[in-house]
Amino acid sequence: MEEVRSKTFQRVVSDKAVGAKRPFQVIYTTSMIEENLNQPEYTIGEYYTKTNKTLKLSPEMQKAAIESSGINETDELL
Repeated sequence: MEEVRSKTFQRVVSDKAVGAKRPFQVIYTTSMIEENLNQPEYTIGEYYTKTNKTLKLSPEMQKAAIESSGINETDELL
């Protein structure tokens, strides 16, 4: 989903939730969180980035993964 649509969807869900008559929980995952919703009352867990990845590999494991993948070490890795 493109970023603008993703963030618009998040705002719509959040705005609708404000008027709820009963407690509830919405579980939504995204790599493009709407800035106003990136608050502790709406989120749990870590915020992942290119430098704080979900999969934490030791340098040795990173090297082994690169070697086994056939990727040139000079290629940019995401």
